[in-house]
Amino acid sequence: MVNLFLILSFCNNVTGRQSKPESFFAPLSDLTNLSIDGDYRFVDINGMKGFQPTSIHTKAFVETKLHQGDKGTISFWFSPMEELDFFPSSGSRPDEDLNAFDYPFVSDVFPSNQIGKMNFGVVWHNGDPQILGKFSSGGIWAKMDYTLPPFVFIEKLPMHPGSWYYLSMTWDRNEGKIEIYINGVLMGFNHEAADFVKGGEKLYIGCPMMVMREFSITDEIVAQGQISREYQKFKIPENKKADADIAKMTTPVYGPKTDLELDNSWVETYSCPFTKEEDLEGWHFQTDEDYLDSMIVETSPEGMYFKTPDKIENATRLTLWGPKTFEGDQCMELDFRLETPKGLALVIICASGVAREDFITDHGLKMTGKMSPILGETRNYHWEFMRRVNVIRTDMETQSVYKNPWGKHLYLGVIPKIEQNRWYKLRMIKIGNRIQGTIDGKIVFDVTDHPDQHNGPVFDFGRIGIRHMYHTGVRYKNLVVYEKRKF
Repeated sequence: MVNLFLILSFCNNVTGRQSKPESFFAPLSDLTNLSIDGDYRFVDINGMKGFQPTSIHTKAFVETKLHQGDKGTISFWFSPMEELDFFPSSGSRPDEDLNAFDYPFVSDVFPSNQIGKMNFGVVWHNGDPQILGKFSSGGIWAKMDYTLPPFVFIEKLPMHPGSWYYLSMTWDRNEGKIEIYINGVLMGFNHEAADFVKGGEKLYIGCPMMVMREFSITDEIVAQGQISREYQKFKIPENKKADADIAKMTTPVYGPKTDLELDNSWVETYSCPFTKEEDLEGWHFQTDEDYLDSMIVETSPEGMYFKTPDKIENATRLTLWGPKTFEGDQCMELDFRLETPKGLALVIICASGVAREDFITDHGLKMTGKMSPILGETRNYHWEFMRRVNVIRTDMETQSVYKNPWGKHLYLGVIPKIEQNRWYKLRMIKIGNRIQGTIDGKIVFDVTDHPDQHNGPVFDFGRIGIRHMYHTGVRYKNLVVYEKRKF
């Protein structure tokens, strides 16, 4: 296999440029430019040979300063040894090592899976996000809750053994940009990154879960077209499933019209037009008290305008909890209109305490803007229907659905951009263990919750909610909830 960056260096030279880009290359099909202390082997997977450390104690590293430069590109091929997707960190190892289920490709620290200590690296993570690129010290969310840190990530990407994936990450420190590609496709970007750190000069390569080859770093930003051509030259037939997964995560489409219609067995049990102040009676506002006065929640004949501050803080987020609980099969409908170009908005159904109690009546409402009451303290399904914050792609409308408190990712996909200043109708419906979300009657997601997969029972009781992160402005009207009770 001929390396992309060697080709670029040659082309730049023959076209008369005074200085060709600097690059570093370790083939990983032999020991060229690679130092080893520990057990390893070379593995042939579908005709491509790569390097695999066979122990977590193996120190395999290269030495370079190119990742410390103002701009550049890092690329490598990898193939997982097993099927990989999200799974919770449970079992014996996490008690000993909280990062045991994080599988590093490259890291400037050893043990190389210590994400919090890593200043530069790329790692596969067993949660959300699944692949993370990092130019920063400290933890991911500890930074992102307060700043615009230099992280880039791929939220979800299943991994298939026998497939080879080509990963490229580009950066421009001065412009605050990081982009990450898989198999020539842009999968994630951060165009508001700040506070880059340089990272160490010794980069540790690989882990027992991954086979890697063709490791390269250059001090130029390689264009997407060149990255795509490099992948196309060497992709193998066994990559069809992997490429289909990538297309699913990056091709914005709606599903067909919904097939779920409400018959006479459904009863409307709550409605709220959000057009007058008394419509908000009984609603609970959950945020940090220091920022409560900075939130805008006001009704008018046009509907309720809900706006959070622009400052990036845990406290600059607000959840509105509905005034009552619902039981059985449930359907929530409301109209929404985006009034800011940025932000993150989500809706929640079936929010209850972990013993199926009403969490507000039994426990009171903790005054916090953090996501923890949704992610870790109540059972619920939540749908993020507007996701326009740093490190989430904003050139299309990503959609994400979770089951909490297990953090089970029920759905991640993309739809065409939602237009600003236009009304849309959102519906989230749960019938049995089927949960469907639609916008203007077109299916966004249609998933099945399984009670026998160690992620809790199927929920059928609780409150509804609407939540905004920072710099989010949306107008809502015509909220209606229907129930189909079992008892």
